[in-house]
Amino acid sequence: DQALEAFETAVELDPNDGYTHRNLGGILIGFKRIDEALVHLRKALKLMPDDPQAIFGLATALDEVGTEEADALIQQVQAQLHEQWKHVRESLVHQRDELEETRQSLLRLRDEFHDEREVLTNWVSQREYQLKAAEEALTRERANSQLAENRWTAARDRWRDEKIEAENIIRGLLLQLEIMASVPPDISYPSAPFQSGHSGEVSSLNPDEYGQLVNAA
Repeated sequence: DQALEAFETAVELDPNDGYTHRNLGGILIGFKRIDEALVHLRKALKLMPDDPQAIFGLATALDEVGTEEADALIQQVQAQLHEQWKHVRESLVHQRDELEETRQSLLRLRDEFHDEREVLTNWVSQREYQLKAAEEALTRERANSQLAENRWTAARDRWRDEKIEAENIIRGLLLQLEIMASVPPDISYPSAPFQSGHSGEVSSLNPDEYGQLVNAA
């Protein structure tokens, strides 16, 4: 009863709604109010001429009163249902073809992705090998640089020590020359020891030898 009242109210609010007339007619058939149902179902079929449910509802109502129109409407419903089934079948076949095409496209994309992934993997491996080789080369170069720096430092220290030693020898010679220059010619004065080809050798020079050494300097 509540559904009946609801659809009756809906029809009053919108008399041109075919769905409301169709649903109200179906409810009225259930209440055996066939004459009222026929009114609403005919109205629904007028608003929606190709609606199978409206045609079937009207055929059901007419069959209740036993008219030939019911048989004609049932045949019309059957024909429309067959046509709809045909369209549905064609639509399903078309959707199946589209799905198959989509599946094939996905398979191609998968193969392309597999190939691209393999290429990328090879490139990454080559790049890692190149970077590792470059890192090893830099390590060797750094080690060689450190070795060269150590050699240069050792050579510098050795040169500095030799320079200091040479300076000490030169200062010792100059000191001997000064002493020789200050000694009178008639006095024999032993010279300060100096290094020669033989380490630790000490020599003494007479005045004439001192003079020759001074002149040579």
